[in-house]
Amino acid sequence: MKTISGTVEADETFTSNVSGATGTVVSLSAPLLKYTATQSELEVGDTITTSGSQTAVVVKADTLT
Repeated sequence: MKTISGTVEADETFTSNVSGATGTVVSLSAPLLKYTATQSELEVGDTITTSGSQTAVVVKADTLT
């Protein structure tokens, strides 16, 4: 993640603008975002918007299996 607009807290939900991914934040220790996906997975170039109105840009995506 980069260009994080503020503090992102655990349990905030998010939506993304490119992949259509939605989910819940587990933790954010910049630049690493850990999340539980509700729908789809984040992609490079996505901008997420959290339920707390913060935004951040995905610069690398590594889906764990």
